[in-house]
Amino acid sequence: MSPSETAIIILMAVFVMMMVAIAFQSAENLRQERHFQLLALRDQYRRCEHLLNNFPTEFMTAPLRSALLNFMRLLLKRMHQIQRNSELNHQMEALAQIEEAPLPSPYFPENQGPSLFAERNAALRARALVREMVELVSLMSQQGFAQTQMQALLAELKLAYQRCQCDLLLHEAHLALQQSGPKVAIHHLRTALMQLKKLNPQGLLDAQLIQLQGWMHEIEVQATAPQPTAPQSHAPEAQSSAAFSLQS
Repeated sequence: MSPSETAIIILMAVFVMMMVAIAFQSAENLRQERHFQLLALRDQYRRCEHLLNNFPTEFMTAPLRSALLNFMRLLLKRMHQIQRNSELNHQMEALAQIEEAPLPSPYFPENQGPSLFAERNAALRARALVREMVELVSLMSQQGFAQTQMQALLAELKLAYQRCQCDLLLHEAHLALQQSGPKVAIHHLRTALMQLKKLNPQGLLDAQLIQLQGWMHEIEVQATAPQPTAPQSHAPEAQSSAAFSLQS
């Protein structure tokens, strides 16, 4: 065998080894890419589950829940394409059962105080969840969902966010009533009343407005009442603080 033939054989062997290495590397890169895609899909699915289970029921409408469940179905199918899942049908059936479950009435409860949430921290948490849902709906709009549907959901969530803001005003008013008296509290209540009226074109918040107006009337009476004498100053203040509870 001549030197040139030996060199050709060596070059061919090197070429074959390079091609095998490239093939193995490509397969590994593809495996890693699919792995990261699967992790991202699982993370999105867990995020959807978190919102499905924790989003305030007061703001969960049928269109919003349906869109959320459809996105979860899409994520399950994409995960199934990457990694076969024998539980796919069971998971799909579980989502269908959730969609069939009744939703609470959108009307504000008549037997409840003027605030939607019993505590300020609950209102803050609800507002944070609304923000998170807005981010998710924005992501869904990038995943092929109908833009008109997504815009309608974003409008719903904007109203939900504003209702959380009103609730925080009511809790601030309650705190101001306890710490600074009725004259300071009434300012927060008037702002909340004005905002709630704007959010009530369909009359869903009539009961809340009635409760709030009743509370405002009591506080306005306290604000215009003659100032008590010094020895009796503590008793009326305690009465004004507890005159109307945020949650009946």
